[in-house]
Amino acid sequence: MTTPQIIDTKELAQEAAQLVRSELEDEILKQVKAAMVEFEEKAVKTGLATPDGGTADGEIQNFGDFLLAIKRKDEKRLQQVYKSTKALNEQDGTDGGYLVPAQFNATLLQFATEVNPIDALTGPRAPMTLPMSSRTLTIPALDQTANPATGASALTAGVVGGWTEEAGSLPETQPKFRPLTLNAHKYAGYTKASNELEADSATALAQLLSRLFGQAVGYARLHSFLRGDGAGKPLGIYGHAAAYPVTRGTGAAVYETEDLLAMYARLMPGSHSRAVWFANPLAVEHLGTLQFGTNQALVFPMTDGAPARMLGCPFYPVEFMSAPGNVFDLALIDWSYYLIGNRAQTSIAASEHAAFLTDEMTWKFVHRVDGQPWPNGTRKLSDGANSAVAPFIYLN
Repeated sequence: MTTPQIIDTKELAQEAAQLVRSELEDEILKQVKAAMVEFEEKAVKTGLATPDGGTADGEIQNFGDFLLAIKRKDEKRLQQVYKSTKALNEQDGTDGGYLVPAQFNATLLQFATEVNPIDALTGPRAPMTLPMSSRTLTIPALDQTANPATGASALTAGVVGGWTEEAGSLPETQPKFRPLTLNAHKYAGYTKASNELEADSATALAQLLSRLFGQAVGYARLHSFLRGDGAGKPLGIYGHAAAYPVTRGTGAAVYETEDLLAMYARLMPGSHSRAVWFANPLAVEHLGTLQFGTNQALVFPMTDGAPARMLGCPFYPVEFMSAPGNVFDLALIDWSYYLIGNRAQTSIAASEHAAFLTDEMTWKFVHRVDGQPWPNGTRKLSDGANSAVAPFIYLN
């Protein structure tokens, strides 16, 4: 008599499910590949991308073709046509995304300045910006926090001259230096773009990603330069030793004219021609009613695209300032005393695997930067009382 075979229905169900899942994934893979092919065909037809890849069609150089080369893993084109190299992880040396070429990186930074007025500042008002050839950069900085000698300024960091006769001896002094170290911090993010979008318009994809990535970087830089705690990110001015908090008046209004005058008075000599106001956007309805003297407005509205002005200094509404009536809702800042270290360009990588089942391409960006105030404290005036002044003033 033959022993009946016992059938494991659970195991059969698992095998059937696996077969269905495998067939489903194969079908999705076919659709993804078809969308990629269609995307490349349309990009080639419009002259946006090279049909051959590699070093062919070297005159075709644009952000859309660059993104397509990343997606195709066309290292030859990326390295020889776009002169782009892999961004290495400086901790363990592993590969990252491809560095965005300078001409496209400028576009990303242009979108960054749309949302970040700090990076948009030019001339003497702009922060001091240094390129970082390695992850760490150490530079000497003057220590300007000591009380100045009679007839001298703390700005000279201890260097004191003296009046002397012909052939007379000179006073022996030397400046006080301190090391200031920048460490490139990594800010990274990603977004997903459907393969339908890529297939329909490579130009739209390039514009979308450049704006999204550029503005994300701009917002991150703005927030960290203002409020960063220095832990894995730049060190902002809020709460820094070189920032002077002015105590708000006791009047019934959110802002009083005396508050603004007190802030202006504590600004470091020499900074008045460079300083800018940063305020919460909702502060405008309160500040716009303030007057100085007899019927003279403190705030002058924007004209011909130039920013509004308050006490002669440009005025910028910034969403990362506190709500009106709270600490750090209004600040008067000389950004030339802020140091920014930019580490190479932004890098971009693509993956068709991260969002495989949703038929999307995942695009990742990495941006490296550090920043911190140049002074290490407030500066003392040589006025007999050694009154404190600073390049960064905010309302407490």
